[in-house]
Amino acid sequence: MKPSFRSLCVSVIRFSCFSATILLTVGCGIGPIATSIATPDTVASSFGGTIHGGPNPVVGARVAIYATTSTGYGVGAFLQEATANYPAGSPAAHQDTDAHGSFSFAGGFACPAGQQAYIVAYGGNTGAGNNPNSILVAPVGPCNTLYSGTTYTGGFIWVDELTTVATGYALSNFINITGDAVNGYTVGIGAPATNNAAAGCVANGYYSSCTATAAAGLSHAFANAIALVSNSTGQVNANTTGGAIIPTAEVNTLGNLIQACVNSTGGGTNAITGAPTTVTSASGTSHDGTICGKFFAFTSYTNTGLPTGTLTAAGNTLDAIKNLAKRPTGSASTYNSTCDSNSGTGATTAASCIFSLVPSTNFYLPTMSVPPTDWMLGISYPKASLSTSTTNTFATPTAPACAGTSANNGLLYPYFVQTDINDNVVILNSDASANVCADIIAMAYDGSGVSVSPIDNTATAASFGSLVLDAWGHAIVPLRASNGVRFYQYGAGGTSDPNDTTIPIVATIQSPATSGSTTTSAYKSAVAAVDGNSRIYVGALNGVNNWGYLAPTTLSHTAPVYTSNQITATSTSSMYAVSVDPNNNVVGTKGTSVLLGTASGATTYAGSGTTPSSSTANDYSLVSDTSGNAWQMGVVSSATTIFKYSYTASGSTFTWGSLTSPVYTYPTNTNAALENGANTAGVKNAAMDGNNVMWFAELFGQSTTTPSYGGYLRGYDTVNNYGTGQLQGCKFMPTSAQNISAWNIGATTTTFTLTSTSTPAVGAIFTLSAFGTSTFFNGQTVTVTASTSGSLTVASTFGQAASSATEAGIATSRTATMCGSNTGDSSYPSNTPFLFYQSRGVAVDTMGNLWVANGTQGQVNEILGLAAPTWPAYIHNGTSNKP
Repeated sequence: MKPSFRSLCVSVIRFSCFSATILLTVGCGIGPIATSIATPDTVASSFGGTIHGGPNPVVGARVAIYATTSTGYGVGAFLQEATANYPAGSPAAHQDTDAHGSFSFAGGFACPAGQQAYIVAYGGNTGAGNNPNSILVAPVGPCNTLYSGTTYTGGFIWVDELTTVATGYALSNFINITGDAVNGYTVGIGAPATNNAAAGCVANGYYSSCTATAAAGLSHAFANAIALVSNSTGQVNANTTGGAIIPTAEVNTLGNLIQACVNSTGGGTNAITGAPTTVTSASGTSHDGTICGKFFAFTSYTNTGLPTGTLTAAGNTLDAIKNLAKRPTGSASTYNSTCDSNSGTGATTAASCIFSLVPSTNFYLPTMSVPPTDWMLGISYPKASLSTSTTNTFATPTAPACAGTSANNGLLYPYFVQTDINDNVVILNSDASANVCADIIAMAYDGSGVSVSPIDNTATAASFGSLVLDAWGHAIVPLRASNGVRFYQYGAGGTSDPNDTTIPIVATIQSPATSGSTTTSAYKSAVAAVDGNSRIYVGALNGVNNWGYLAPTTLSHTAPVYTSNQITATSTSSMYAVSVDPNNNVVGTKGTSVLLGTASGATTYAGSGTTPSSSTANDYSLVSDTSGNAWQMGVVSSATTIFKYSYTASGSTFTWGSLTSPVYTYPTNTNAALENGANTAGVKNAAMDGNNVMWFAELFGQSTTTPSYGGYLRGYDTVNNYGTGQLQGCKFMPTSAQNISAWNIGATTTTFTLTSTSTPAVGAIFTLSAFGTSTFFNGQTVTVTASTSGSLTVASTFGQAASSATEAGIATSRTATMCGSNTGDSSYPSNTPFLFYQSRGVAVDTMGNLWVANGTQGQVNEILGLAAPTWPAYIHNGTSNKP
């Protein structure tokens, strides 16, 4: 079973440090199992660290080091408990931290090759008394990088609330916590072998030395956790090494929230059984009034999003954070203004109640000043990042993204994003919504190894409609203007993709066309999907109503060869979406009201008849699940609506079943719209994750007068018929320019000193309108001549920009908020720093992270741990889309 925002129940194991066999299994009613561990990397020497609850050392905590395993999700292996360090006057077993919170491991344990190490601190006392509900954790890193011979080289380990936040979010899909507050907890972190490789690969001729298809979601998630918060200082980083902006205020606020519980004697669990005491009913969600009890209640959730659903409630701090990663809105209940127990008739959201628990005096700074709408955590690659040029200037129509790598401006207007088996990220990026020209940007999961290739210097707004990847290192773009499918080689093979400085065009292959012709100009290839046999299914626009597939005759990274196969329909209408299920059956939309289906490898189709979605716009997404259903989304009467269509396929026969009327309707939102590419590009922005949860973005969620909307992410659980609320997360992301000051100098010459208080300040870039497109940097002095008037704008590559210009000794400034709304900024909503703003493409990787391309805002954002780990569309594990 794989975790999603539904409940989780996975076994946890532990083993003797030198045993070759794991002996004990705990939790979820699963009996004992036995499995072999990997060959040990080395026998570790001694090392240590410290545990802190904010400013307070955690004294007398039980501290253990574990390794991940390849047995399954949430299955970890105990390595060693820290050396007992009893505080004076209170000797007891399993008290491993001293008066300073320090701990040490004696060493001598085997750290398995190919696995990750992590440290967990259970309980302890920060001054109020022992807290059985406190679990703090820190990722240590890959076993094979921690030692030189038998000497530990990993450094001092700091475990605190911030390392716990990073671990809980980045590894939410890989953690399972068993036990209870009375008998003790055990934290397991692991993944099956299919998602615990050193690097993701497909067992084909492209990936060298790959004998079994596997992903590397677990190792990449560990790296993400370490990138968020330093495990040597316990402090949040401002940016990842790949240049993504980290929402420091949100991470710090979550850390302060956990600190409030850690620095208490606990609560929220039964004193005899140790089980959580939270109960959800029609009258609301209960809590025991303690800080911890409230925290656990507010972060509880049900599988249906209703008080009557199956409850997942936390009994410790790590579980609570993991719950927030999976269900950022928290409890299904609302509360009264003081967030009292069972006050379900109030209007205060659980997200706001969670914020109310943050101490008035915060240890981790900077912090949020207003509550977010939800606690989704995402990092952002901002506009102008991911550039391969030495000058990272902002884009203008005269310096388009597709001018080549020497003049590449990085992210400008990303339309689509996809991920591959190794979590490499491929982005179709244009210079503006008009698509004067475009390029493809590829990078590794952490933002490294950026490579760029122009697509078409003469492209028009209707020149591309989708981006798909295959198992041979190709980014595939259907180009309507040239009536073909273009292949881009975004890596040089093996496990190090992408590693080219440019992405060469491998081939342009003609799409299937009307009546078998390969030259008809009427055919406009627009949408595509790749199945598990490397067939490329392509749909046509412009009223031709043809679709077909390209069948490989030579599979190759550098010189692929395909033949065209026609799947002809009977009437003239455009194709707006195509999707492949885990059994390689294909479904597509025909016009506004009919579906087409084709069994794996067949050349005939089955039409569905008129669907209930006929009143929706004609190019909203269509995705397939693992149970023979196609799911479509649309907007009906200003409400986002989900439709379900069942089908069966046997041999070459495809049969449509029930065409269900809307199965789920979200609340009416007069500002809501799903991206439809202006009925030209046919943009699709939905993705199905490994637990059959459908994720998509609403393009326009903003109001022209209210600066509290910017666009939304939504999830729909196709199994439990549950739709999330409008997920926005912490609104902190920077845009390319934000108006912060204006002046009219008059008759004298004035000197401006440009100052940024963002962190780090060196990232601030200023543009003065009086100087045209010139840019200036933090600390630079600029002289403006007499009688010059204009405006000052600031753009920060590091976000959270709070900048000012000093004019004649008088500071004038406007601050961009780190989180929440800033109603004083007249530039809202077009410059609102949102995680979702005119979002086009959505993809899910093998970590369960969601990648979102925000067109107008020029950003690509990574939402941590919200979805379930997912195979790329071209890889299927039997009848599953789970790694």
